[in-house]
Amino acid sequence: MPVYPWLATALAGVDANLEENRKWARTETTRINNKITSLREEQDAIIQKSINGTLPDDVVKAWFDKASGKEESLKGQLALTATSTLDTPEVLK
Repeated sequence: MPVYPWLATALAGVDANLEENRKWARTETTRINNKITSLREEQDAIIQKSINGTLPDDVVKAWFDKASGKEESLKGQLALTATSTLDTPEVLK
């Protein structure tokens, strides 16, 4: 326990703020991972439709080109989210 009472209050406030940041990061990580999973499921459906001859090759290619960019963007967001989370004990040291 710090010698100064105000310091304990300040540290508690910082800890609470960082906990909110960690909650946001967990929620955001889940949201992004769900989007990636959904995109991959859609990809599987497109592949199946392509195999069955339901979709023309040019439509399939255009979808994959677009989906590839979306997935890379989501992976970038995921990386940024992971690096934005701070470990409270490390910050407070």
